[in-house]
Amino acid sequence: MVKEKNILGHTAPYPSKIPSMIIEYLNKNDTVLDPFLGSGTTCVVANSFGVNSIGIELNENYYTLCKNIIKESTNEQLNLFNF
Repeated sequence: MVKEKNILGHTAPYPSKIPSMIIEYLNKNDTVLDPFLGSGTTCVVANSFGVNSIGIELNENYYTLCKNIIKESTNEQLNLFNF
């Protein structure tokens, strides 16, 4: 496992090409679920394709990180729930 954080602030973010390979085939009204949101890559990619997304992140540090990354990638209001 990678111990050091990269430029995104996460220890193991994956490249946007991975979720892009699936999301590009979805319809604009579809919704993607990422139960391990991490740095928010899946939601950022979904947004770039006009697809809705739901992300779940339990780690508070990663939650804050991905919230900021996703905010920067969209002009829309984020619907955030914190349990």
